[in-house]
Amino acid sequence: MPAFYFTLTSKTFQMKTLKQLALLALFFPAACLHAQQAKQTAKAVRDLPFAQSIPRLRQASDLIERATIPAIKKPVVVHLDLAAEIKTIKDECPYLLAQQPTLQLSGERTDNRSVNLEWETTNGWNNYSFLLERSLDDTLHFETVNSVWAKPVAGIKDWYRQPDENAYNKISYYRVQLQLRDGNWLYSNIAPVKGYATGLLKLYPNPGSGPVVMTLYSEKEGDAVVKTFDAAGKLAVQQTEAVVAGFNTRELNVSRLAGGFYTVKVFLPDKTEQSARLVRQ
Repeated sequence: MPAFYFTLTSKTFQMKTLKQLALLALFFPAACLHAQQAKQTAKAVRDLPFAQSIPRLRQASDLIERATIPAIKKPVVVHLDLAAEIKTIKDECPYLLAQQPTLQLSGERTDNRSVNLEWETTNGWNNYSFLLERSLDDTLHFETVNSVWAKPVAGIKDWYRQPDENAYNKISYYRVQLQLRDGNWLYSNIAPVKGYATGLLKLYPNPGSGPVVMTLYSEKEGDAVVKTFDAAGKLAVQQTEAVVAGFNTRELNVSRLAGGFYTVKVFLPDKTEQSARLVRQ
């Protein structure tokens, strides 16, 4: 029994081995050819222009950028010499190298209640403001009565004008103080302005019903305008009379005036005004 089994097994093994060798001899060339073709195909695919490697997908961590904080530098201490800087600016600025400003003032009474002041400045690039000062009767008691800002853009020559309420019947004196931007200041000349005469216009007979004579005093020769107003302030009569310097006597035109109360005002050549009350019967 064992010898027979061994013999059968050996023959079976020999038969399986022969079959395997026959199959291997039949398929080995085909397998080699297939492998070579697969290798050539893979190489051809790699050589194509669009056969690029697919990039790796970005991750959320790829979007995080590391922050960098720059180093804090120490502050640099600057030593500034203000006096030297101001001197350099003065030496280089054409406006500061210009001539010093000048100031000329004139004043004139416009009526019994106001005075008109005019002044002229030159080289006013450094002008800041003006203070108007007045002294009554003398030049020893000046006080500030008004102020005016200088023009923001000044020229070589500028003009200013400012009225002043002044009902003083005697002489008044004016001057202007110019304040500069650098803190300095200077004064103008002193301009005298005369007062106005009071109580020098006389009407007679007053009250009356007939002709009226008026006497008045004028500082200058010229034409005086005489206006007569009724009680409501409406102009009733106006006339012009030539006057000389000093006292004058003229007849007042009252031919068209009815009975009532009137005010007579005389505007003299020196731009002063005199007035008096008139009663017609």
